[in-house]
Amino acid sequence: MVRFCHIPSARPAAAGLSCVDADNTGGARQAVSYLISSGRRAIATIAGPSNMIVADDRLAGYRSALAEGGLAPDGIVCRGDFTVESGEHAMLRLLDRHPALDAVFAASDLMAFGALRALRRLGVRVPDQVAVIGFDDATLARHTTPRLTTVRQPVEEMGARSVAELLAADGRCRTVVLPTSLVLREST
Repeated sequence: MVRFCHIPSARPAAAGLSCVDADNTGGARQAVSYLISSGRRAIATIAGPSNMIVADDRLAGYRSALAEGGLAPDGIVCRGDFTVESGEHAMLRLLDRHPALDAVFAASDLMAFGALRALRRLGVRVPDQVAVIGFDDATLARHTTPRLTTVRQPVEEMGARSVAELLAADGRCRTVVLPTSLVLREST
């Protein structure tokens, strides 16, 4: 059996499953490294739920980039649940606790949209005061104000590869991780 890897709590191979997924850790690392190279130093993340592999991988990529950039590797973390509302609430909590933050990496475009909504409501200018990057490259990312910089997952390729893995199923567990790419738009 082949599944997309967005399953909670257990690695697919440990569950006896093959897996096709995007490079969640590498994509997050690339996004946060970009923020650091742009001069941002107080970079928060709105991470996904702690019971999901994809959320843990994106948080690991965020922390890895901070460490590589010479910043405190634990970072500034607030968790959401991959919804707009959780992104908005997390952004408000982050700003309340860390008013000097100058960037946020959200583990999904929906949470990034919520963050943008909170920043707009507070009169915080994006990207002048706070840069925002999401993850997924959902259609929504091209229609936010400002348009959202995001990490693109190769969704069509993931689907095609999953079908190919199913057709070639030989009983062995395989994990296929496809590369992501950073899509620069006006929010950074």
